[in-house]
Amino acid sequence: MLKTQRTFKPMNVILNNLGKRFNRQWIFRGLSIDLLKGNRYVILGSNGSGKSTLLQTIAGYRVPSEGEVRYVNQNKEIADNLQYQFVSIASPYLALIEEFNVEELLRFHFSLKSMLPGITNEDFTDRLQLQNISGKPIKQYSSGMKQRLRLALAFFTQAPVLLLDEPCSNLDAQGMKWYRNLLESYTDDRLLVICSNHQENEYQPCENIIDISFYKPAISLNR
Repeated sequence: MLKTQRTFKPMNVILNNLGKRFNRQWIFRGLSIDLLKGNRYVILGSNGSGKSTLLQTIAGYRVPSEGEVRYVNQNKEIADNLQYQFVSIASPYLALIEEFNVEELLRFHFSLKSMLPGITNEDFTDRLQLQNISGKPIKQYSSGMKQRLRLALAFFTQAPVLLLDEPCSNLDAQGMKWYRNLLESYTDDRLLVICSNHQENEYQPCENIIDISFYKPAISLNR
């Protein structure tokens, strides 16, 4: 896979005193960090530590219990209801429309968001490397094939913020090599955030580490 140069709108994501709780249990609290365009971050933590919750909060899928998530483009703040236009996310928990085949899913997905410039539906299918089954409904795909599809949709969506939650889940050795090629070819100029359960093969290019255990209160608070 050839290395591809892309230019994305400069986008920083500001986490200001961010906290999320369920009932009286704080999942994380007091997290303040500037996620800067062109940098790579990994959120580390064990299973159940709240990594996915934090990533969903950054993406706008969950509302924080306190604090705020701000998307800033060249000193201009993006309204909350428009942030989805600037973010692309892949996670093993994200559902696919399994009655669709690849072509139908692409038509639906990219009616809502834009594909990377210079990429066509045929290019997408070629890079997915699942040509022999692309006409079959997604419900017939293995878990690894479905994960490839989620990752390809995220990487090939034209968005300056790329969020990946345990991206190597369900991938075999060939799939992991394919994923590493995507990281090398399609993350230039993007803000990249990866959640990982300390699996270095998922996040090796990330220079900045966010250990979610640092933001877990010792006790649950009543307010």
